[in-house]
Amino acid sequence: MQRPDNCCHPDCFSCPYPDCMWDGMEIQDYQDTTIDDLNHPVAQSILKARARANRYAAKHREEIRANSLKWYYDHHEEQKARGRKWARENKDRMAAAKRKRWAENPEYYRQKQREYRARKKKEREADATR
Repeated sequence: MQRPDNCCHPDCFSCPYPDCMWDGMEIQDYQDTTIDDLNHPVAQSILKARARANRYAAKHREEIRANSLKWYYDHHEEQKARGRKWARENKDRMAAAKRKRWAENPEYYRQKQREYRARKKKEREADATR
């Protein structure tokens, strides 16, 4: 809905239109609000918990990193399987994304294709001479 030309909003009592129903928000309505008004206070207990977690992370940085790497290597195959399963289930989505990328920048992908073909041709020629 667009605002009428002679609308007096927010002074609707002076409006020349008897059936004017303009109640839209305008940029001036938002300009009075500051970022501080939009930020809600965080409970003191949450702030203390965050500080405690940050202190722990700083003191145990190496231990946390080692555990993270251990988990990664222990679950690497599972994660790869999850990714393959997702790709299998979303083939059309992946194909659409690929088509979109090609459409946005075709010359970049053509150049990559040329480089790949040149590299493979060079490898075939090197294998043939052996």
